[in-house]
Amino acid sequence: MPNVKIVFWNIENLGDQGNFYGNSQNRCNLIAQAIINTNADVVMVQEYRNGALGTLILLLFNLNAIPGQEWYCDSVAGSLSNNAAMPYATNADVAFTPQGRHEGYVVFWRQNIAKFIMQIADPVDPATVGGAGPVVANTQSTSVIARHGGVFGLGILANNITVPAGPNAYSLPAGSTIGAGGITRAGAVVVAAGITGAPITINAGDILPAGTIPGPGGITLTAPTQAVFPIVIPANYTLPAAYTLPANGAVVVPQHAISLVLTGRPYLPNGANANFVPAAVNNWSLLRFADGIGALYGHPRLTRRPATCTIRVSTGGAAAAELIPITVYHTPLNAPGMVGMAMASNCRSLYQAYDHTIPGYIDCNRAIIGGDFNKRLNPAAGHFRAYTDNFNMGGAGCNQVLGAVTTPNIRVNAPFVPLPAPVYPPLPAVPTAANNPNNKSLILLRQNFTGPHVLSNNIDHFRSSAFDNVFYRGFTPLQVPNHAFGNLYFLPAAVSGTIPQAPNFYIPAAIIQGFLQLPVFHPGGAAIPVAPVAIPNVRNPATLLADIQAGGFGSAAAGQAGPVAVTGIAAPAAGAGPYAGPVPLPVVIPPQRRAIEFVKLFVSDHLPVIFEMNL
Repeated sequence: MPNVKIVFWNIENLGDQGNFYGNSQNRCNLIAQAIINTNADVVMVQEYRNGALGTLILLLFNLNAIPGQEWYCDSVAGSLSNNAAMPYATNADVAFTPQGRHEGYVVFWRQNIAKFIMQIADPVDPATVGGAGPVVANTQSTSVIARHGGVFGLGILANNITVPAGPNAYSLPAGSTIGAGGITRAGAVVVAAGITGAPITINAGDILPAGTIPGPGGITLTAPTQAVFPIVIPANYTLPAAYTLPANGAVVVPQHAISLVLTGRPYLPNGANANFVPAAVNNWSLLRFADGIGALYGHPRLTRRPATCTIRVSTGGAAAAELIPITVYHTPLNAPGMVGMAMASNCRSLYQAYDHTIPGYIDCNRAIIGGDFNKRLNPAAGHFRAYTDNFNMGGAGCNQVLGAVTTPNIRVNAPFVPLPAPVYPPLPAVPTAANNPNNKSLILLRQNFTGPHVLSNNIDHFRSSAFDNVFYRGFTPLQVPNHAFGNLYFLPAAVSGTIPQAPNFYIPAAIIQGFLQLPVFHPGGAAIPVAPVAIPNVRNPATLLADIQAGGFGSAAAGQAGPVAVTGIAAPAAGAGPYAGPVPLPVVIPPQRRAIEFVKLFVSDHLPVIFEMNL
């Protein structure tokens, strides 16, 4: 059955120009490589900034450079504008507002209809936002960006991409392996099992057998869209089960996929919520969210809201099982837990999905929400229990029952294990999962963000704050395995340049070396990269430059002192303190510190969270 990997990533200030990485091709190269390394199918991005369309095009260009694959993306501003009018359904109703920190959201997805089909953005039900009338099409997003024959080979879709009418809707490339039994149509074999010697056209509704592997270029639609033939099943993908090709006229790529969450369960003043009752008539209403200083805003406009999209997984079951809403939220930093993080547990997308075949909203069996919640990991806290409590307790039901025990479904929640000394930061009296470095999704260069510099040769000492997480409902333990890299893709280790210990984990040296082109390494327009006089929080720019020239940070992933880095510079011994280097600062900075400097300053201070599912 399909394996789908979803990544939630707060990519710091994506698209901003006023910093060292800016809107650089180099940063986009590395971000795209990280996405490829995780083998992601869907990527939900936070901290997308206004005017960053060029950044999305650079990222999408890199992802679509993989032969035989098809990537798309869609974006939405993070807030309702001050001029938004009911039913708040158009692009004119959303904005990058100061109260929302000028942020929005992006969804990238890798097209493979044998895994899932991205759905048209959920329409707006005016009755739930204080209006009246039938549902209204949702066009809040900027429209999906897709391959076409123009500049960069990318362009904005003007319409949905649908399966062509009539016979011969799909093209099967030469060199495809057809599984046992062959491709069938109305019970008759139309393409025999084995390897195809020439391109073959097949019809909507034809059944591809398990074990079929599309050849070079993948299976495409036969009608061009913006001068290209869209790939619907990528090359070299092995179908785990028989798959019926979608019907003529079916939407396989929507023009609008992502939108803001408008409605949910009513929020009650005491922090409790009206219970959700499956299969019953529930009260959905317009939600309010916290502003940038942590107060529950007085009206629904201006503040940053969650965003959502829905995939329909290709499992052949009922809509309630196949439709999976994916919600993303970047909670305001200062918001109290119950009016910030917990508010998003009320989102309708955690309980219902829109089934375009009815059409209408239905209770869905599964739902996922992730993002930077800006709250320390604590499953016992009320703002966590708002997700993991059962429906009848006012929660979102993100839990699983194992025998007589109910376990919260929190993706990044590995239990605390004893760590070797020295430990940074010093452990509290009762260590919790939040103290486990494997749960910490932020990286930092100073103790407690603004204190003394961290100069440890243990790379875990640079990890802080288990803020980024995923809650999920309706999956069995076997359906949600941990990714091969773990729940967090630890980029500082991925740039270390050491021998790979997991397939495709490391960032290629050439991508790291590309950062030599950044203006900061060419002061005064120098033709040859030189170490700048200073970069904030970089303790030795010359050594950092040498690492980038070498394409890696040596023993950054090793977690111990002594090994020689790629540059040939030995790592210094640990300082006298438990997690700080000697004073005065050493000339040679540990490669672990240099790797953190590189990732935090030039890529992001947050790590990608990986949610994998087998359905």
